[in-house]
Amino acid sequence: MHRNELLIPSGCGGRAQEMEKEKILIVDDEPGIRSFMSRIVETLQYDHLEASDGEEALQLYIEHKADLILSDVRMPRLDGLGLLEQVKMINPEQVVIMVTAFDDSDTVKKALKAGAYDYINKPLDLDEVIYSIQRGMEKVRFLKKLKDYQDNLETVS
Repeated sequence: MHRNELLIPSGCGGRAQEMEKEKILIVDDEPGIRSFMSRIVETLQYDHLEASDGEEALQLYIEHKADLILSDVRMPRLDGLGLLEQVKMINPEQVVIMVTAFDDSDTVKKALKAGAYDYINKPLDLDEVIYSIQRGMEKVRFLKKLKDYQDNLETVS
């Protein structure tokens, strides 16, 4: 196996074909981590955007929206917690998974209190990343169905 190949077990695919591909925003100041997560996201058949810091990510999010955000915590300019807070002001339901190399329980608590959906530690474990993305996207789909249901109720009423 070449160093750049990524093996994901069959049956771990992201989702069935839909009208518009679901989109994941990957935010990390380390190009190697962004590349690794991008390969996972592509293999799971999601579209993705990449940003190297929170400010760039926030701009991409405002312009393109994303169904799920995978964000490093410690980055230059706007860090992951700042990005999480800004995104939650725009969309309180946004699913955000935080990623960090630092095992800091205070940061985990802050992220979860601010509305992070999940928290992944580096070094990244392939199975953990796949599982977290799949769970996060299940929540995204559930929230979309719930909104559609509520919208339909309002039009019927």
